[in-house]
Amino acid sequence: MEDRNDLEDFRRTWTKELNQRKSLKCQQNRKKQELASTESTSAEKELSVTDTVTAVSSSNGSMPNHCEIIGNRDSSTCVVSNASVKSHHLHKGKCGTSQSNNKHMIEQVQRGRGENFLAENNIVDNGAETEGYYPFILLGKMLRNSSEDLSPKKKGPNLLSPNTKRKYFDSDEEEMTDVIESVQHPEKKKPKSIITKDLKSKCSEPLEKEPFLDLFVADLDEINEIPFFDTNLAREVAIKIFNHLSVVDLCRCSQVSKSWKSLADDELLWCQICHKLGYEGEITTKEKMGWKNLVRQYVQRKKTLITNWKGRTGKFHQLQHVQGGILCSVDSYQDLIVAGYTNCDVKLWNMAEDDSVTFQSSNTSLIIDETSDIGTVSNQVQQVVTSNKYTAASYSHGFVDIWCNEDGTDPVYTLQSQHNSVGQICLSYHKTILGIVDDSIVNIIQPTVDKEMIVTDKVNLQSHVQKLQWFESENLSVNCDPMLIIGQYNKVHIYNPMNSYLTELHNMIDSNTKCFDCRFQPQVLAVGVHFLSPVAEHKVKLYDLSTKQIISTLHGHTWIIQCLHLPEEQTHTLVSGSCDRKVRLYDLRHGGQPSITLIGHVGAVSSVQADDWKIVSSDVAGFVSVWDIRTSNKLWELHNRHPVEYCHFHDKYLIVGNVPGNKCPVLDTEYESATHRKYRGTVQVYDFLSDQTREDIPDICLSTYDQPDAYNFNIRLAMPYDNL
Repeated sequence: MEDRNDLEDFRRTWTKELNQRKSLKCQQNRKKQELASTESTSAEKELSVTDTVTAVSSSNGSMPNHCEIIGNRDSSTCVVSNASVKSHHLHKGKCGTSQSNNKHMIEQVQRGRGENFLAENNIVDNGAETEGYYPFILLGKMLRNSSEDLSPKKKGPNLLSPNTKRKYFDSDEEEMTDVIESVQHPEKKKPKSIITKDLKSKCSEPLEKEPFLDLFVADLDEINEIPFFDTNLAREVAIKIFNHLSVVDLCRCSQVSKSWKSLADDELLWCQICHKLGYEGEITTKEKMGWKNLVRQYVQRKKTLITNWKGRTGKFHQLQHVQGGILCSVDSYQDLIVAGYTNCDVKLWNMAEDDSVTFQSSNTSLIIDETSDIGTVSNQVQQVVTSNKYTAASYSHGFVDIWCNEDGTDPVYTLQSQHNSVGQICLSYHKTILGIVDDSIVNIIQPTVDKEMIVTDKVNLQSHVQKLQWFESENLSVNCDPMLIIGQYNKVHIYNPMNSYLTELHNMIDSNTKCFDCRFQPQVLAVGVHFLSPVAEHKVKLYDLSTKQIISTLHGHTWIIQCLHLPEEQTHTLVSGSCDRKVRLYDLRHGGQPSITLIGHVGAVSSVQADDWKIVSSDVAGFVSVWDIRTSNKLWELHNRHPVEYCHFHDKYLIVGNVPGNKCPVLDTEYESATHRKYRGTVQVYDFLSDQTREDIPDICLSTYDQPDAYNFNIRLAMPYDNL
């Protein structure tokens, strides 16, 4: 009702303004009438000629050719003059002449001459009141006049044509009949016209057209009658604008109209969104179709994955290698998992293809133990690393074997250490570059054009090297040259293998560098430092790798910092784990104190990893905990009898490596051929997107089983299958 009252108020305001303009127009008409009084005599002569022609045409039964009716409102006369009008046969009878003339003139008006006829004969009444729904009448008049002003004249429907909506306007044929009768019989009282000459002049004025049109657009937006979506932009420009919208906004725009749906569903837009989310980075827009559906599948997959992580809903895999003896080292890369054992075997599992392969060592011979009179030293794996193309392992006898994942089980290259001891090895994910620590020397190994591995460079740092890590992006679609971060006792260096340039970044006296981690974007390096001053301090130093300057210092640790992680998803977050059995989350935007401190481990934290919503941490007591960042609560935990040496999650997989501390346990009996499984260690894999539906299982074996009412035997399993 309020909207209707507003429209009535606007109608009264508009009528008042029209009356003011009408009075002004009447004054102008009086002046015109004084000038036209001199022509009244000629008009009477023309009227007499008209009567004569009408009488002749009535006797002949048709109007003469080439005639046009000209009306003069001021003199109330009607004249016939020469014009191009076709002959029309009149009906005989009492009113045959007037009816045929009316029909003939209606046809002329409907052919596109109606508006010119009204304008030339001044038939429109200036003092007419409005009829019908007033805003739509004015809006239709405005839109028609604007189209006539901006577009060339063409024959088509107008306000008085049969195509006009009859909801807002009267019948066209009846209105045309009234118009013609008003010309021939001016003494009759006719109904007042909807469209006035003042209104036509008002709507044709360019200066006042815009504000009234805005008022009507606002009015129509209120009542939601007519949508106004009109874009005249080029498609490339519109897609560029839509490129700044989010996924939710694009989905909303696709529901507006067909043209907007075509823009919002453009393949280029959704291909870019898919790449921003980290999916299908190596595929271009032309190579695949249906990018919007692909993004929808990935978004739904991520929601399901988060739900399964929180509910611990997944499939458990325990990877074993009984012949391999005791587990020594574990590493993983995406769907590939590698493990090394005390008998020198290195086994690689491909979880995506459900396949595995066992690599053979280049040397499994025993070495005489020089510290004792009788005895030998067996060879065993110290560390393993893997990538999408190569796998490498270091051995206690001082050599490193490198295998190609798709080319047999024999090593393609073997590097012998000069000091009979190999430190840490590190393999780049983007490019096949391997860094091997040989006491104080770092060997850089790269493949040649013939795919032969050779040592391309040696970096001598004059003191023992503790840790290596490649500085590169986790996203393989990002093309970059990896740099090697080298950690010593109290120093941290950055080495570029492309130009063999070595830069010292961190050097603090009376301190021990225990761990470090880096993030590619933005380029930040975090170094965990243990100060050996009289008052022990444990801090985290943040460095900007682009400027080689320190950014800030993080406080809050009470014991030695064991591990650090800078997640790629959260550029302002750092997670640390220390020997005080606590996990700390830092917001790098707000000071140097931890924003969240997670308490729940029973041993020193050995590894931490975080993403946009969770933290996964492990300790030396064999516990793996999953934390919710938003609520700061522990979701669930795992436990094993052996310490957790490796804990890493990627996409839907959680890989946990429990490496026993005793690699040479005493056998229970002398007849035992294999080590008991409680001494071997385990590699556990959790798949949180595996289909857990069970088919062909009786209902009685499920936890949802309910016995029939007629029986009371309490028959059900103590542990249903779906709760295992």
